[in-house]
Amino acid sequence: MKNKSDLFGCGGSLNEKGPERTYLQTHKRVAIVIAFVSFFTLGAGTFPVYNLSRQWPMFLTLFIILNGVMVYTLLGTAEVVLLPKFKGWQIFILNIALVLLSMAVRYFLEFGEYSNTYNFTVPNMLLHVGVTVTLSTLSWLWVKTKRDKNAEREA
Repeated sequence: MKNKSDLFGCGGSLNEKGPERTYLQTHKRVAIVIAFVSFFTLGAGTFPVYNLSRQWPMFLTLFIILNGVMVYTLLGTAEVVLLPKFKGWQIFILNIALVLLSMAVRYFLEFGEYSNTYNFTVPNMLLHVGVTVTLSTLSWLWVKTKRDKNAEREA
């Protein structure tokens, strides 16, 4: 029988006790730091999510877009598990901060290079922040809603 709290169909539950869940409960700060450092580092590689000021090969453009979608939906999902008491506005502000931090990492990584002149344009930055913050916040909202509904059904 399928577990009702099995959010992703993986055969497990976020509510069950297990080595992963116990580690997260006992080392929550470490897990949060590792997760967010990973997200803003990976996020640096997805900036800009779509470059409006320079034409790129279609394969590279699709690769960056798909990686951005994966990174930022995973961010929203991880926030549900790591920050269960956060409200929507707190997640929204956190997501803005993480996206801006990832853009700063990318800027300093390529500091002095010609690529910063066509990557860091106002339209590219606005599009990137808008798309990625919306994607990660909506992902958080969807997973949190599904998780809350599953918890209500089990109660």
